[in-house]
Amino acid sequence: MKYKCLVLDHDDTMVKSTPFMHYPSFLETLNLLRPGMEISLEQFFEYGFEPGFFEMCTDIIGYNEEEMAKQYEIWHKNIDHKTPDFFEEALKVVTDFKKQGGIVTVVSHSSVAMIKRHYEEKATFIPDMIFGYDSKLMKPDPYPLIEIMKKYNLKPNELVVIDDLKPGYDMAKAMGVDFIWAGWTHQIDKLIAFMKENATVCLMNPKELYKYI
Repeated sequence: MKYKCLVLDHDDTMVKSTPFMHYPSFLETLNLLRPGMEISLEQFFEYGFEPGFFEMCTDIIGYNEEEMAKQYEIWHKNIDHKTPDFFEEALKVVTDFKKQGGIVTVVSHSSVAMIKRHYEEKATFIPDMIFGYDSKLMKPDPYPLIEIMKKYNLKPNELVVIDDLKPGYDMAKAMGVDFIWAGWTHQIDKLIAFMKENATVCLMNPKELYKYI
């Protein structure tokens, strides 16, 4: 295997979650707090790339602290008992990697408990380490990579980050770690152009992952 450890994003890299869970929940809050304001799924993905979800809520939509709390309340209500499907080919590659002795970790902006539940319900293994928004620090801070490398005594060239958005890339770059762009969810020109210029490799189909790792 090319790497000893995979560092996986979760939403829209391993599971088909944004169209199924996150975007509908976002629209429910938007319709409640900003009736008449419209943000399409494509715009939602684009804002997730730049300036980021939190910045979209505060700087573009203009949510205050109380409204952000309402956003998270509705989000939890809508997602806590839903389990999205995995990208079948991506899960197969990661499962094979794990069976061959590889280390599989997850670094996401979702909660640790939710990610664990998704794997428990729809996969045959639980990742070796999981970092989420409720961990000490979240990406793009390099803290998750530092902890993974420390625990498994890994050098930067022995692990790879696989992610569909820029925070994963920024985290990988900060530690000199390879970055695979999971491009099978997006058709955003700005994001594609950035990743083609900056990612170690861009993969547009999860089937391509097997050959690369």
